[in-house]
Amino acid sequence: MVDSITKKVSINPFCEVRIMSDSFENSPEYDDWIESGGRDEDYEYYYNKWQRRTR
Repeated sequence: MVDSITKKVSINPFCEVRIMSDSFENSPEYDDWIESGGRDEDYEYYYNKWQRRTR
């Protein structure tokens, strides 16, 4: 099961739309990469981990 993150976007005061976001930047793998130091040499590892989970 893939947990998706939602973003709340207000178009006007009377309407609310939720947009599904499946980008790497909104993923637990991205958070793990940042927490590990966010080194360029580690980016590919975490990106590939996210891609395997979401594809």
